[in-house]
Formats: sequence, C-alpha cells, structure tokens
Amino acid sequence: MTRKTGFAQLLQRFARRDDGAVAIIVALVLPVTLGMVALVEASRVYTVKNQLQITADAAAMASVKQVPSATAVTSTAMDFAHRNMPADGQFGDVLLEQDAVMGHWDVGTRVFTAGGGPANAVRVVTRGEMPLFFAAALRSTHAAFSDTPMSYSPAAQAIALIRLDKCYRNGFVAGGIVEMNSSNSFDSGFCVYGRQGVTVNSANTFAPGTEVGMVDLATLDATLDHNPGLEEALVEKDISAPVAGEATQLLDDLLAGTGPMPAYITSTVTVSELPASPQAGTLYHVTGPVDLKLSGGLLQSIGIISDQSIRIRSNSDLRNVLLGSRGSVDIDSNVEFGDVDFCQTGDGSSLIVSAGGVTGEQVETGSNIALHGVQMVSDGDIVMNSNLTITAASMQSTGDISFNSSFDVAGCPEGTSANVTGNGTKVAQLVD
Repeated sequence: MTRKTGFAQLLQRFARRDDGAVAIIVALVLPVTLGMVALVEASRVYTVKNQLQITADAAAMASVKQVPSATAVTSTAMDFAHRNMPADGQFGDVLLEQDAVMGHWDVGTRVFTAGGGPANAVRVVTRGEMPLFFAAALRSTHAAFSDTPMSYSPAAQAIALIRLDKCYRNGFVAGGIVEMNSSNSFDSGFCVYGRQGVTVNSANTFAPGTEVGMVDLATLDATLDHNPGLEEALVEKDISAPVAGEATQLLDDLLAGTGPMPAYITSTVTVSELPASPQAGTLYHVTGPVDLKLSGGLLQSIGIISDQSIRIRSNSDLRNVLLGSRGSVDIDSNVEFGDVDFCQTGDGSSLIVSAGGVTGEQVETGSNIALHGVQMVSDGDIVMNSNLTITAASMQSTGDISFNSSFDVAGCPEGTSANVTGNGTKVAQLVD
C-alpha cells in the first residue's frame, strides 16, 4: 500500500474544507473577473472619447459655415454639440461657449490662431466626466490603490476650415459677362469668371495659376496670341454669383442683427443722415443717401447701410468698413480700401454691397483705386475704370463686370474668406 506524502495529505485536507475550496475558486476567478471589468471600463472610455470626437467634428463642421460671425459660430456649435450629447445627459455640458473659438488656420504651417484673421476656421473642444467603476473597486479593496482616480475627464478637439472655390476667394464672378480692355496684369491664384462669357482685348498678361473660366469656352471673345498666358488659363466650369443674388437679404440680415456682422461692429443705430464724425464700432442705418467726403482722412471700423445710395469722394482711405446700399455705390478716383499688407496681416478687409439690381443700379469706381482684401457684391453690374491695384479682392455680380486698362491684380492664399459667402459656396473640411 502506497503511503501518501505529507504534501499530498495537506492538499487532501485542504480540498475537503469548504473555506479552502472557496479560496481556490476566488484565486482563480478574481483575476479573470477583474480583467473583464477592466476591459469593460476601457471599452466605456473608448466609446465616450469617440462620442466626444464625433460631437466635436459635427459642431466644428456646422459652425465654421457661420464665419465670420463669432456669435453665430458659438450658437451653432453649441446647438450641434447638444444635439449629439444633450447637456442633461450622463456627461453633463460637453461644450462650453469658450471652447468654440473662431480664428485663422494657416494652411502652410498647419497652425490655428484663436481670434486671428482673416477668420477662416473654428476650433471646438468637447469635454466629458465619467465615473471609473474599476478604480472604485480597487480603492475599496486595498490601501495601495487609495490614490487611484475615481473618474476620468476625456476631451476631444476638432478644427474645421472653410474653403471656397478660388474664384470666390480671389476673383471676379459675373452672372453675365466679364469684359476687360488692355494692359491688365493677373498674378497667379486669381480668377476671372463670366458665366455667359469673357471678352478680352489685347496686351493682357495671365501668370501661371491664373484661371479664366466660363460655362462654354465658345463664349470667349479674345485673340489668344495678343494675351500671353490666356490660353493656359482657360477652363470650363459652372459656378454662379450666389452672394450677389442674396444682397438684399444680406442687408436685411445685417440690420436685424442676424447677418454675418464683422467683429469691429458692436452697435447699430438708425439715422436720417450720416453724422459728420461717425463713431468706430457702429453700424449706421441711414434712411437717406450717403455722400462721404473724407478729404484725405481715414474711415475705419465703421458700417454704413443706406436705403438709397452711397458715394465715396476722392482722396479717401477706408479700412475695416462695411458699405451697403439698396441703390448704387459710386467710388470716385484716388480711393484706397484696406492695408497693402493684407495678405500677411489679414487686417483692413472691407465689404461693399449694392442691392439695387432690380432698378439697374451698380457698383462703379473711378480710376487710381487700391483694393486690398475687399469684397464687392452687386445685384446689378460692377464697372471699374483704369489704374486699379487689387490684392485679394472678390467681386460678384448678377450682371456684368467690366473694367478698363492698367489693372495690377494679385491674390493671396486665403483671399477674402473673412467676408461673407453665399449658400452653396462654402465647403467645410476637418483639418485637425
């Protein structure tokens, strides 16, 4: 008969005892159970972070289409965030107002600058708070885990960029034709588009990267040999001038406080005529005509919307201005809009709107005009004289755009994206 060793007897006695069996079961099952709990916890954390990221993406993509209105950006971001993760849900208020920020995204350096200009992007940061059940279990079982966090605060960031067709950022877009005379120079990145055709006289130069477009190239009226670079610039495309078609609504929205108000405007007043010394930060709704005589002075950070017409006299300097007219906008000679360094600084952008298309009114300029970061919108024609220097200008007309000679035209990467765009022109994309 084989005798059992002392160790075997010890195991036999341990197996017969209930408390020993439980201890073995616990020793075997506990690691598996804790592992499963940890796995479930990790899955919860991943799910919440993913939900926060989806919410940040949706809020950023929706709100960036409201640029440059900071108020509209914030309200839209908050609305979309709360649709995805309601504030009364288990994670609380996942988006605070200060976490939806409008600013500038530098395409080259891929850096977002909060509050920077020209405004072309929105950064949204969503945050959550969730209890950690596994951590709570560890803290309750051993003093060594007493410092284990009982909750986790995940966050997610999304940056959305608003991009426009180059013709809307740096270009002339006419619902009718674009007609140019001679000796005009177009730098790379600029666009000339006439939906019903383009007429080009002679001795105009088009640098590589320039675009001259129309729905059908058969509507081009030009001698290619007399216009260097024109043949390479030609392209067939089908776009419109949607902002011009919305000019009246745009003016109504601005006066109602629901439009894309520039950041430099903080108040609105209605007057029968423009004060002799208008105050910076004010949008003046003028029921009569406006005749600006600056005589070499500077008009800055001002908005003027006239129910009749606007005329800007010679020798005027305007920066950060909003000019809107339900009739015509006439600009005399020797007038400068914006800063010559607009492409580097984004400062001084201006918006000029003429909603008088029904009565055949238009935007018309004299000669020796400088436009830096200017957007012109007309429900009629846009007529320009000669000797214009243009940097990053966007002109949209439901009618024709015509200009004379000796234009020096250039664009910059972001163009006039700080100003307004119409339905169907905005393309949002996530960049971070």
